[in-house]
Amino acid sequence: MGLDKSKLWTVGSSVATLALIYSVVRLNNAPLPIRLAVLAKPAPIVAKIAKVDTPVLTKTVKTLPPVVKRKLHLPPPVQADVDQHVIDAVVVPADGHSHTLTPVLNFKTGVTKTYVRVNPDPWFSLNFDGDAGLYLGLYNGTPALRFQARQSVFKITSIHFGGMGSITQPISGVPIPPSGFIGLGIWGPW
Repeated sequence: MGLDKSKLWTVGSSVATLALIYSVVRLNNAPLPIRLAVLAKPAPIVAKIAKVDTPVLTKTVKTLPPVVKRKLHLPPPVQADVDQHVIDAVVVPADGHSHTLTPVLNFKTGVTKTYVRVNPDPWFSLNFDGDAGLYLGLYNGTPALRFQARQSVFKITSIHFGGMGSITQPISGVPIPPSGFIGLGIWGPW
């Protein structure tokens, strides 16, 4: 019993369509580059507040040695500039929430500390997070390969609303046709 070419074409075109949609959405919502430091945007709560000149009472400010600029992969102009110093570096856990990082300088001691605040999710927001995976498992007791993709469109607090699609292809000698599913749904973190 051979493969039905029309079904195979349908499955293939569905995968190609999902891949195209996923690619377009990810390009419009590109994540930050890996291992490359980029200038951070100000937090919205202070973005429109003008900075003021404040005198420093200490003769020095506690900074990290210049070698950390290279280790932190700061842009080459920052690494080369002897007048730019790193006052702190923190790692923020990737937990699905935005974070506000606030470096604070004590002018009496020259010591800096960076505070991290997890921002609450807005009641409604556009959200184009997505994921895709390839799984090896059992399909009705038969070894199978499954491709699955999920795309969020918007969120209400932490609940995502979007679409999902999957294609399951048995990989054994048993003549079972591939199956697919495309649908809409909601999901949230656990």
